[in-house]
Amino acid sequence: MYKDGATCPICGLGRINVDKKIQVFEYKGRKLALLLTTYKCDVCDIEFFDNEEMLNYLPVVKDFLGRGEDKEC
Repeated sequence: MYKDGATCPICGLGRINVDKKIQVFEYKGRKLALLLTTYKCDVCDIEFFDNEEMLNYLPVVKDFLGRGEDKEC
């Protein structure tokens, strides 16, 4: 979505740093770990995810919510 060093879409002043992080989501005591691309502004310190990537994970999330198993992707 955004390239490393791109202008921040939130503040318009900072530069975006792109990183891959494992994000753990918890639901009813169960955990789902996803490797996600994160974007963080070096000025306003806002951190956000790639929407397209999140949409790609949607079937995994739905499966996790429906089955009730811990998962790691």
